[in-house]
This record gives sequence, C-alpha cells and structure tokens, in this order.
Amino acid sequence: MAHTYAEELGGRSVSIWPTVWKFALILAAFKIGYSLLVQTSGLAGTPGLGLVGFVVAVVLLVAALRSFRARNGGHMTFGQGFVIAFVASLISVVVSAAVDAVYLATAGRERLAALLETTMSQVEASPGMDAQTLQAARSFLEVVFTPGGLFFVAVLGGVIGWCIVSLILAALQKRPPPLEA
Repeated sequence: MAHTYAEELGGRSVSIWPTVWKFALILAAFKIGYSLLVQTSGLAGTPGLGLVGFVVAVVLLVAALRSFRARNGGHMTFGQGFVIAFVASLISVVVSAAVDAVYLATAGRERLAALLETTMSQVEASPGMDAQTLQAARSFLEVVFTPGGLFFVAVLGGVIGWCIVSLILAALQKRPPPLEA
C-alpha cells in the first residue's frame, strides 16, 4: 500500500522558521568571524578570500535546505527552499554588516581611510580623468567609505546577490511532495 505525503508526516505541518533562525545565526556567526579575521589580519582585499567566504556560505545554505527537507519527510517545495535560503542569508547579511560597521567605526578607522586612498589611487590611474571627475569621484567615495555607507552597500548587495543564489539553490534542492489522487 502506498503512503501519501500527509500520512508520512502524520498529518503535521513542518514550519520553516526553526531552520531559518538556526541557519541565520550560524551564517551570521560565520560571516562575522570570517570578516573580523580577514580585517584584523590585514588580508582584506586579497583576491580569492571573498570567494572562500561565499562558498562556505553556500554550503551552509545547502545544509539548511537539506536539514529542512529531512525534517519534512524528504520533501521541500521551491517556495519553502527559497524562503529558507533567502531569509537566513538576509538576516546574516544585516547582522554581519552591522558588526562590520561597528568595527570600522571604532577599531577600523585607519583601515577605512587606507581603503579610500587605495580606491582613489586606482581611480586616478584611469586614463582620461579630469580634475572635475576626480573630485566628483572622491566626494562619492568619501560618502560610501563610511561605516554607514558600507553597511548600506553590503545590505543592498546582499539582498540582490543572495536573492539570486537562493533562487538557484531552491531550484536545485526542491523535492516537492507527490501529487495525491
């Protein structure tokens, strides 16, 4: 005799929120620790380190989706997967960006100033930059390279980037329940 999806779960509905909160906290802790390690070691801006953090975050999101699916009788819809991955990553982005902003506002001020000057030297090296364009770029970058500016940029980039990643992961990890006749 074939069992239906509802029978497998004993008629209960499994909430996504325990998984969301658990993995949001795990992701936030990882991102905070990784960011502080990179900032304090002076490795910020090193090519490839951002990719390492991204890969670990994606692996944690896949673990979150598989954890929910296991608790949900082996099934997960695309919508459930997207909400779990997106909300967990969004919470972790906001928390880690806030911690980064506090760090940069206190202990990381000289790092922030050095980052601004490095970026400005790259802009100045561009051919065809006149004095007016350079002044406009400096004014813009002085607003962006503040703790609040970097918080805003991190959250905006996180919303867009993790939305795309969450859509992909949800599509790859979904396993909808069988249709009941």
